[in-house]
Amino acid sequence: MWLQFFEQNGHFAINIIAALAFLGVSWLYLDAWVTKRSYKELAKWVGFGLLGLSFVVQATSIEQSVLGSSILGNTTDGIILALRLAAYVSIIVSQLIDPLQVVPKNKGLELNNKKSQKKHKSAHAAVGAMSVSSKALLPLGALGVAYFYYKRATIGLERHLKPIAYGFVFIAISDALHMVGLLRNSSNPAVFNVVQAFGWIWLLEQVALLIGSIVIGKWVWSYLTKRFFSQLYMIFTTTIVVIFLLVSVSFTSLLLREIKSNALVNLDTSSHVLSYALDAKQSEATSGASQIAGSSDVISAVMSKDRTKLASLTKSYLVDKKQSGLIITSVDGQVILRAEDVERWGDSLSDDPLVRRALLGVTKSGIADNTNKTLSVRSAVPIRDNAGDVIGSVLTSIDLGSAFVDGVKQSTGLQSTIYLRDVSVASTFYNPDAKTRSTGGKITDTAITHKVLDLGEQFTGTAKLQNKQQLVSFLPIKDADNVIIGMNMVSTPQNTILKTAGRSVELTFLIVVGLILLSVIPVYKISKNLAKQI
Repeated sequence: MWLQFFEQNGHFAINIIAALAFLGVSWLYLDAWVTKRSYKELAKWVGFGLLGLSFVVQATSIEQSVLGSSILGNTTDGIILALRLAAYVSIIVSQLIDPLQVVPKNKGLELNNKKSQKKHKSAHAAVGAMSVSSKALLPLGALGVAYFYYKRATIGLERHLKPIAYGFVFIAISDALHMVGLLRNSSNPAVFNVVQAFGWIWLLEQVALLIGSIVIGKWVWSYLTKRFFSQLYMIFTTTIVVIFLLVSVSFTSLLLREIKSNALVNLDTSSHVLSYALDAKQSEATSGASQIAGSSDVISAVMSKDRTKLASLTKSYLVDKKQSGLIITSVDGQVILRAEDVERWGDSLSDDPLVRRALLGVTKSGIADNTNKTLSVRSAVPIRDNAGDVIGSVLTSIDLGSAFVDGVKQSTGLQSTIYLRDVSVASTFYNPDAKTRSTGGKITDTAITHKVLDLGEQFTGTAKLQNKQQLVSFLPIKDADNVIIGMNMVSTPQNTILKTAGRSVELTFLIVVGLILLSVIPVYKISKNLAKQI
């Protein structure tokens, strides 16, 4: 989570660097236009200015697949696309209307140059005729700008323009890698893992943009720092940007930390809600057992060992009480009736710890491991005759299955799982087929199992479940003898924290960008006045 957070802040910083680089180039061409007042310089100035603004807007965009929906919806992508395409068109037009000053060579080479120019025009027309999506035009536009500047730096006399050509090649690579994000809706897990936000292709996209921005930024810096006024302005602007970036990272970091802290507190509370639900189930099982044990008809049937009468008396009990098992035993622990399976009787439960306590006159409930490798809440109540002597016992049980964990999820809004030791036996998680429950999975994190199963303490933190990072809270489950036999867990995807913080992070980016833009004019005037005085 923290890595994704810093990656998002890195995306913001890299785009601000790109914006400064292209706005610096725009400033150079503005000076040229003020001197010459020519359309070609105006087109270059406008083109690089729009390109710089597009990266300013792009800096404020967030990865919606991770951080949730944007404050501006899809408007940001539309603005970026429009500014970037307009910028590329303006720059390419400026190159087309600006005659190329070819290095004087022999006639044969001049002829080759003319052929090369004709060949380029044909290719340009072919590209324009292609039916491509608007986003696919971005890397093509960047390559087009790179081509024209490389041509001027190699065939023409303007050797100093070669860094711009190289820079735009990296910008084109970044734009091309950005298009891979269109595959993020793929149902193929292998494809999704490659193209997901903050994945390695996303990182390559950011690295390519950073390299391109540094190459162009270094080139424009060498020109802007030749004048004292420009030096002051660049120093002040860079300082302000760095301060704002540090403030942005610090504020959003504190915000995310606070949201995570609150989420873990809520998770801790919800885990106890699950424990309270287990306690409520034990009370429910005890209440049902007590109701059966206190029935005079049941007492009479137990004394006479009338199985038929007991079956009739308990026929609708399981359905009415929504319980999974009801067993009535004699005073020596022999099963007289199993309401869920009336044909099974005669075996002994005298070794069962709950039944043994009930036959001693003690009502006891607890959670037990069933023979079918599940957990259930069980309660045993003694049956007494009119003289108060114990003549048998009633054992009721409620399985801790899907219905139970679904109820917890409904009340808390969190995923819920019950574990027998470290193996899940009931869960609200589903398998990839979205039909079957995800049970049978084992917790392999020794930090969790040691703290919960060995030490009997609560664990609240992060864990990887179903290949996704989750915020989790585990509590031990103990049987009637206070022995730890399993765990209960509530969880929520870690990305929910990022989604909760997403809009605040985006709003912070927008405010920082706004403050940077507002500082441009005051810094410009201060730098100009200082330059005049010195």
